[in-house]
Amino acid sequence: MRKIVFILSASFLLASCQDEVTGTNPDLIPRATLEQVLYDMQLADVYSLSVRKDTTEHYGIKNQDSLSRYYNEILKHHQLTYERFKQTMDWYREHPPELDTVYTNVLNRMSAAEEKYKYTNAAEIAKPEPVKNPAAE
Repeated sequence: MRKIVFILSASFLLASCQDEVTGTNPDLIPRATLEQVLYDMQLADVYSLSVRKDTTEHYGIKNQDSLSRYYNEILKHHQLTYERFKQTMDWYREHPPELDTVYTNVLNRMSAAEEKYKYTNAAEIAKPEPVKNPAAE
């Protein structure tokens, strides 16, 4: 009987910790989804540095028009509204340790992606695919 009480107590404790971490509001974006959205936004942020309106703009300056469009498309892709995203980010701003965990995961993923492509042979990237001859098949 003691084992059952212990297991139930531990289960309730874990469940309460989980609610504390994710918040009790069901409208918040789940952590894994939020991490994916922020990762996508980071990629869009980097890409916007290379998109220029015209040749008079300098590289290294974010194209805010494109970035706004990218952010909207990212939210749309993840089936999220701006209001829900903002509400979630507001909750995380009030819980800095949780926000730190989310951003650490996003940055780790960005670093892993950078390492993956850092050592990729540029010649292999530029190498065209062989043309298949449909008659030979």
